[in-house]
Amino acid sequence: MDSMLSRASELLNTANLLLTVLLLSFVWIGVQASKKVGFDWSEMLKGTDGKPSSLRLGILVSIAVSSWVLVYSFLNKTNSSSDLVWLFGIYLAVWSGAKVAEKMVDGWVSVRSGRPAQDTTSTSN
Repeated sequence: MDSMLSRASELLNTANLLLTVLLLSFVWIGVQASKKVGFDWSEMLKGTDGKPSSLRLGILVSIAVSSWVLVYSFLNKTNSSSDLVWLFGIYLAVWSGAKVAEKMVDGWVSVRSGRPAQDTTSTSN
């Protein structure tokens, strides 16, 4: 019985509680937004062709999991401070740098090929 209580107190620590409240807040905001006319959650997971995209689903799950791990590691201090700085830097490089890298590569290819760069800033992607 004591081991169950200690396990329960582990699971209910501040970090997990905060992350759970954050997740529930996101769900609540989503429910409120879905009540608006013209809002459709499924649009977020469709590709440019209008079909469901497993890539977009994978990206959404990856962002959620990596964000959870980063915040959990920070709040529980499971890593040293320098490790957390590296984790945060890698996190930023992957999630914000991916679009920047895409634009840089597209610009480089367009310069090399002599054709205009594609507009990757549209929201239809």
